[in-house]
Amino acid sequence: MDEAAFVLSVAAIVGGFIRGFSGFGGPMTIIPVLSLYYSPALAIWIMAVVDLAANIYLVPTAARYASRKTFGPLIVGSLLTLPLGIYALILIDAVLMQRIICVAIILACCLLMSGWIFRGQLGSGAWLTVGAASGIVVGATLIAVVTSVFLNAASRDARENRANFIVWGFAIGVAMAILLSEQQVSMAQHLPIAALLAVAYLSGCIIGALSQNRASGSFGRRATLVLIILVATTSLTASYGVFG
Repeated sequence: MDEAAFVLSVAAIVGGFIRGFSGFGGPMTIIPVLSLYYSPALAIWIMAVVDLAANIYLVPTAARYASRKTFGPLIVGSLLTLPLGIYALILIDAVLMQRIICVAIILACCLLMSGWIFRGQLGSGAWLTVGAASGIVVGATLIAVVTSVFLNAASRDARENRANFIVWGFAIGVAMAILLSEQQVSMAQHLPIAALLAVAYLSGCIIGALSQNRASGSFGRRATLVLIILVATTSLTASYGVFG
């Protein structure tokens, strides 16, 4: 195993644990590391494929608690605008896009750490709008902060929020992998690394899911966000050639 594969495998295990434990944050942990070795578009394609491994494991349980009235409009809205985000991802200069993604991850984590949440009630039309806004952001960066902020409303059940996010994330992950493949972002030679990372990610995800009820949710969430900020900041700094 070469150095890149080792570093990415470690990142995948950590990201998988975070994904399984909290239901979010896996891609935000791994994408900055992937972007050190691959173009942003290819990094996001690999992450979309890898994240499917976790979703396949998480979706059967999540589906029992998810609400179709919520995740249905979210998925439809996101699918409508996802191509726009992907178009921006492919069109923008690779180095600039890497920096944009890292900054977006840092800002997303800061927003989530602030504790701000939407406290109102949303109907199907509003969830469709949230999905549409999220589709653009996810298509360009694979960052699901828009969906996360609105799903984590104080008036909703935390287990249902997590389940809705997982079901929505599975649908969007499949769409991302297909759409990026159609843009010829993926190549056969990258399938082995995607498979290796998927195994590492799924292993971490299983451990994280089993550990979910054994730690403080608030502490775990903040620790996750701090870790993601550190990873994104390191990747952003590296994009300027600070480490050589």
